[in-house]
Amino acid sequence: MSANLAVRACARVGANRKTAKENNRPVRVFKPTSVDYDARILAYREKDATVSLTLMNSREHIKLNLSNYQSGKLKGRKPTSAQLCKHQDCNYYIHIQIEDEPPTPKESDNVIGVDFGERDIAVTSNDDNWDGEKINGSIPRQVKSLLN
Repeated sequence: MSANLAVRACARVGANRKTAKENNRPVRVFKPTSVDYDARILAYREKDATVSLTLMNSREHIKLNLSNYQSGKLKGRKPTSAQLCKHQDCNYYIHIQIEDEPPTPKESDNVIGVDFGERDIAVTSNDDNWDGEKINGSIPRQVKSLLN
């Protein structure tokens, strides 16, 4: 096993123990169903849609079956990490992570305010409002008491 695979395995065990301790739960038993990869032991080649992964005794080049959406997301990007997972159908899937910049928010004057009160259930920035009387009239008394 390469040193980087050993480091990834230790990190996973450490994270599992930390989560178990924080939640006062017993440590889960590991099953050989997935492997974590970082950028040092994973390479994505866009021109032929393959990944190169370090395995126990070798390095393998694996052809990916990508949709247009997935190809578009990976285009011109370098994956930062991935998980090779064996699913219940006994097939292996690779979950690839990339760093992506969030889109810039669009400026808008069209804002809707929502009031969860009893009288007006929604009010827009244009002063349009919707009365909650019809809704409140259809809610049973027992449910109303729980909401208050």
